[in-house]
Amino acid sequence: ADAAMAEYFSYLGPLQPQERKVQALLVQAAQRMGGAARLSDVFNSDSTLQAAWQGLKQLWLHSSPPAEVTLAKWVELRLGEEVKFTREPFIQVRGAANWAKRAAPPPPAWAP
Repeated sequence: ADAAMAEYFSYLGPLQPQERKVQALLVQAAQRMGGAARLSDVFNSDSTLQAAWQGLKQLWLHSSPPAEVTLAKWVELRLGEEVKFTREPFIQVRGAANWAKRAAPPPPAWAP
């Protein structure tokens, strides 16, 4: 399926006008969220982006041959210059302010 999508987009050439619209909306929504966020959170944060994406999907579904494209795969295949997926896990320390107030733990007995 991934190879078929890559082949489909290779025939399209540069971003089409409808794709450029979704691209701009996606980048703007991501920037409003600090520039890095889960794709689903970015997508769900902007109803204009959602509507534009649905319109683009309908265009592809009614093309010949029809194509079923996911947002994640489209971003990966078509927007690689503008955005990147990171698959690294992120953590956030709860109560980080409290950690700063704590004394450093004693070094282990084996430490020089």
